[in-house]
Amino acid sequence: METAAKGSGVEVAKPSFNWTKFTKLFRSEAALVRREILCFGVFTCFFYALGTKYHQIGVHFFHPNPSKWTDAELGIPPDNED
Repeated sequence: METAAKGSGVEVAKPSFNWTKFTKLFRSEAALVRREILCFGVFTCFFYALGTKYHQIGVHFFHPNPSKWTDAELGIPPDNED
């Protein structure tokens, strides 16, 4: 990779993200492992509930009971009509 010579008028932008500062956020490996386990547990519970109890998570409206509908409401003609 070529670098710009001093005084050539070309400015090289420095990256705004520094990995060494980012890794200092993790104070220890044990804390990182605890966070990963907690995150895994939360997502596991969420997706388990989404698959098994989906009506508690997102379905909050009235479900009609089709067995209570009459033939007239469904547009079915009476049996005595030819």
